Amino acid sequence: MKWDGELGTDYVPIAHAKIAGSYRTPMMVEKYNYALCIGKDKIRNFSEETLPDKIKSTMTMIHAFPSNFREKWAINPIDAYINLQDKKLDDIGWQVTKKLYILILDQAFLGEMHGRHT
Repeated sequence: MKWDGELGTDYVPIAHAKIAGSYRTPMMVEKYNYALCIGKDKIRNFSEETLPDKIKSTMTMIHAFPSNFREKWAINPIDAYINLQDKKLDDIGWQVTKKLYILILDQAFLGEMHGRHT
């Protein structure tokens, strides 16, 4: 799955405002395909079978709360990083649209996604 198209390519991980060493990391989901943006023009693609357990558990926690996602035309690359789902998800991640998630991931995990081991 390609990242561009529906939401453009302006999404990158940005530092979490309150948790040092963590990032608000965008991920697109379409059917059973997952595209995690790990840096500018750097995407890791996963299937349902290859999706890391950390992402699966994060998505499970997000889905435990009532959804409050927006239509794709109602967001932009700035306000997508603002949690409008539930404040309890500020340190976990949230669903922005039907296809876009913002996941809170730490620097070590993102390093692994880049192929670096700590």
